[in-house]
Amino acid sequence: MTHADDTDITIFDESGIFALADVARYTTFVDPDWSLEQLVKHFRQQSRSLAVWYGGDSGMSSTVVRVRQGITDETGFREATTSISVSSGILNLVSYDALTMAAQFDDETLPAKAEAGLTVEVPNGDYDVRIVQMYDPDDTADFDELPEGTPAFLVELEEGGTESEDAIIWLSED
Repeated sequence: MTHADDTDITIFDESGIFALADVARYTTFVDPDWSLEQLVKHFRQQSRSLAVWYGGDSGMSSTVVRVRQGITDETGFREATTSISVSSGILNLVSYDALTMAAQFDDETLPAKAEAGLTVEVPNGDYDVRIVQMYDPDDTADFDELPEGTPAFLVELEEGGTESEDAIIWLSED
């Protein structure tokens, strides 16, 4: 279901890991030789400026993410809620590749040049972020049959910003 204020953003990344970030607040650099454990810890420390999710290894090189103001009852394969704080009036959709480059090199910034236009305007404040994965990432027939341009994820924002359990959604601990 499409709403008048929906913003569809196409992002290119084959890892299946995405983030919605307040890049004005998010501290990017971790270490030139960061480990996954360090990166995950960093994401959690930056949780008020970042919501990260893993959508599975679908093999898709481009993914459509629909961003919407307001929480709906639209369902998909799975959903989770986290929170984010907006300080600059803009949230950026960023890829895992961009996050890791910025984590490794202190002169790399977000958004990456190729992702500079992947934004949504949001008034400053605290928000609940509901992320809905629209398909089962382990069922290739499920996402192979999605019509071109159909969102793989729905990201809904609503003022409030309750504390979330984790800034990282659907990333297994192992």
